[in-house]
Amino acid sequence: MQENSHENRRRPVSDVLRENLKELSKYYGLVKCYVWDEGKYSQVECRELPKYIINGKAAKNLRVCNERLGSCIDVDENEKIVVLEIVGRKIFIISDECMSVKRNQKIAYTLTGKGELRTIKSPVNGYILLYNEILGEKAEKYEVFIVVKE
Repeated sequence: MQENSHENRRRPVSDVLRENLKELSKYYGLVKCYVWDEGKYSQVECRELPKYIINGKAAKNLRVCNERLGSCIDVDENEKIVVLEIVGRKIFIISDECMSVKRNQKIAYTLTGKGELRTIKSPVNGYILLYNEILGEKAEKYEVFIVVKE
């Protein structure tokens, strides 16, 4: 570790800061969503992805990439997807898109209007495809899309 700090002393401060910021930026990476269209994946706003999930199945091939984790999930057309609604005065999400989850694994906590803390668990084995925040509600509200992998 000391060798590294000695090495950093010989480099311009701007270079060291740039590297440190690049490393920090990994924790603020985006989630990007894609839909298979005309022979290739086209990027779409993630809030538009739910319209491609009809009756619990993907209407087209989908891809979600989480830059924080450096991973992507591909969903084939007609693959089963469970939609879980989370509502509460305050929601604390403890899992992330593209993460594997097991049935009954904790994925979030909600604080109710009465001040009670409730645990939200995955109903299936699979992967978190997307957390979709529903805006314009009194309470916080999310739809969680979980790709079923039994």
